[in-house]
Order: sequence, then C-alpha cells, then structure tokens
Amino acid sequence: MVAKSLRHMNISVVSPLLNFNPAIVAILAFLILGDKLTTIQISGMVILMFGAYLLETKKGNNNFIQTMKKLIALKYIHYLGISFVFYGFSSIIDKFVLGFITPITYIVVIQFFIAINFVIMIYLFHNRMIGIKKGIMRAGKWIFIVAIFTTSYRLLQSQAISMAYISLVIPIKKLSTIFSTIIGGEMFHEKHLLKKTIACVVMLVGVYLIII
Repeated sequence: MVAKSLRHMNISVVSPLLNFNPAIVAILAFLILGDKLTTIQISGMVILMFGAYLLETKKGNNNFIQTMKKLIALKYIHYLGISFVFYGFSSIIDKFVLGFITPITYIVVIQFFIAINFVIMIYLFHNRMIGIKKGIMRAGKWIFIVAIFTTSYRLLQSQAISMAYISLVIPIKKLSTIFSTIIGGEMFHEKHLLKKTIACVVMLVGVYLIII
C-alpha cells in the first residue's frame, strides 16, 4: 500500500504522513490491549494533525477543515490509510514475538513468509513470473541495493526494539522521514520543500509525545 502511494504521490508528502503510524499503534493498543491514552499522547495526535495541515495548506487558504478534506480526498491517500492500520497490528505483534525469539531469527522467518505472500499475490493479481523477470532485467541492480538496505534496517530496528525502550527507538527511526522528505524531494524536484520539512519536524514532535 505504501509502495502504491509512493509511486503516484510526492515523496515529500508521503514521508511526513508516515509519521501517523505511531498514532494508529497507540489507538489500536487502546482498543485491543486496553492501554491507556494519556493527555500527552492525545496532544501528540493533535500535533500530528496540525503537521498534516501544514503539509497541505496553501497560501491564501488557511481553513483547517477544507485543507484536511483536500488531503483526505487525494486519490492515493487511502492506500496510506490502510497501510497505517496494517502497520499498527504488525507493530503490536512485533513487540510480542520479539520477546520469544532473537531479532535475526525473526527477520529471516518474516522475510521468508513475505516472499511467499508476494509470489502468491503476483500469481493471483499480476502477470506471474513475467513481471518478476522484467523487473530484474530493468532494475535488478537497484532492487538488490534496496533489498540490502531494507533487510539491514529491519534487522537493526528489531535488535533495537529487543534491547531498548520503544519510546526511544521509534522517534529515532522516524527521523528518516526528514531525510526522505529533503533528499527525495530535491532529487525529484518537488515544490515547497521547506514548508514540507517544517511540517515533518512538527509531526515528529507529535510522534515523540505519543511514544514517550
């Protein structure tokens, strides 16, 4: 779902919005696990909403409700919304599972089943092995590099979660959204990067309040 959004939306919009993930985790933990939502966490969610408002507001149009409606109406924003829910459930299960197995074992097993899931999806909804072959032929080198980075960050993140407070791990991880917004926005010549970067920083403050 994130990949679909990233393909059709600006990376300088998608990256900051990914900071909503901890808010969804907190809400699901409240609904499923009975965790409490503190005043500080609720304040963090409000700040996240304000950051999203800054992300999409335009000069001469400062109406909060209209701006948020416009953001929600974006064609591919719904993919991100669905991904937030999936991320929330998987994060809750991550913390539970990592109490029983080592991070390296977890990554190996989870990557294996992710591969199975995607092969099944390709066979059911796409062009089977033809798409895989074309992808490797056209961008095999970049796919290999992305695979190394993705596996490495997931391993390091799992190791960190197993060793430290999640209130420290997640905000540090979310700093990556600033780099994605600035570097990705510059690479793809996206507009209003300063405003989007400020919005991303504001949203990171909200993330910190939710996690802490």
